[in-house]
Amino acid sequence: KETTTTHHTNDHVPPIKNSVNDVDSNNGNSENNDANTFTLLLVRHGNSVWNGGQPGTQETFTGWTDVALSDVGVEEAKAMGTQVASLYPPKRGTIDACFTSVLGRATMTAHYCLWGFAEQDWRTEPRQYVSDYRLNERHYGALQGLVKDHIENGNRRNNNNNNNGDGDD
Repeated sequence: KETTTTHHTNDHVPPIKNSVNDVDSNNGNSENNDANTFTLLLVRHGNSVWNGGQPGTQETFTGWTDVALSDVGVEEAKAMGTQVASLYPPKRGTIDACFTSVLGRATMTAHYCLWGFAEQDWRTEPRQYVSDYRLNERHYGALQGLVKDHIENGNRRNNNNNNNGDGDD
């Protein structure tokens, strides 16, 4: 059985197939009390080279620009795999499905997180691995690639120039 997700607002957008509804949450493990129960983990991508916070980097509007994880981001993703393994011990089975955007920072975070999970066999992916552009970060249009501080400073300058004290706005 194949399920689809219907989007009423954008009929031209194809549905995401093989949704989480198709995943067997029990994974053949009788330890799971309710075969209809899923645990959903939401993980933000690790720090990227445009997130700032590191020497020589500035916080930049990223949007759909495909920038890499920083070294800090790789370590964050690996640590998340360890954290997931501590919350969900091996007797619960492996991760059944992974949904990610198509952006490299998200797919690499998923990679490091999944394979940091102690029981996930590094040679195999979860039974379902769905990568879809509709899970991408918001698109910032003309702001993508611009440094956030520069935008804020530019707005302050424009506001100061427009406020000449004559009462006209």
